[in-house]
Amino acid sequence: MKVELVIGEVLNDKKDPRYNVLMLREKEGERKVMLAVGLFEAQCIATSCEEINIERPLSHDLFEPITAAFGIKLKYIEINKVVNGTFHSLLCYERDGEEKFIDARTSDALAIALRVDAPMYIEEELLDKFRVTDEGGGKFSVPVAFARLKTLREALEIAVKEEKYELAMQLKEEIEAREEAEKRAVENKKNKDK
Repeated sequence: MKVELVIGEVLNDKKDPRYNVLMLREKEGERKVMLAVGLFEAQCIATSCEEINIERPLSHDLFEPITAAFGIKLKYIEINKVVNGTFHSLLCYERDGEEKFIDARTSDALAIALRVDAPMYIEEELLDKFRVTDEGGGKFSVPVAFARLKTLREALEIAVKEEKYELAMQLKEEIEAREEAEKRAVENKKNKDK
C-alpha cells in the first residue's frame, strides 16, 4: 500500500555542510522519514515549498514544460525501495492513457513533483521500516540502515560491551550486508573494465 508524503522541513546537516537533510512526513499522520540531499536539490525543493519565484528556470523547472509539450504528464512519484541506505524512486508519467515509470534519484523526483504539484508516495513497509523517531531537542533516532559504516562499527563495539546482543546482531547484519554490497560493486567494476 502507498502512503502519501508531504515535505516536513529542510534541515542543515551539521556533520557535512555539502548536504541538507530532508524530512518527509505522511500526509495523514505523524510518521516521518528523512534523507540526505545535495545543496542544489535542497534549494530546488525549498524554493518550491516556499513558493520563491526564480527569474530564470532551474533544471527541475524544465521538466514540466518539456513533457507537457509532448502530451506527457507526471501523475505521481513513488519512493519504492532502499538500497544500501539510499532511497530510490520512480516517476510515473502518463501519455495517452499509458503509464511509464522512470527511475530517478529521490531528491530529483521530489523537486520535480513539487514543481507540478504531483503527489509523492512511499511504500508503507518502507515508511514503517525507515521511519525516524523524534527524540526531542532536535535529535532523531534513525534506523541503522542510515548510519555511516564507521558509526555502525563503533555502535557494535558498544553494544557488545553493554551486552545488548539483539542490537549487536542487527548492527553486525547491516555491516556484513554493506561490506558484501561493496565487494560486489568492486567486482562488477573490475568485470566492466575488462
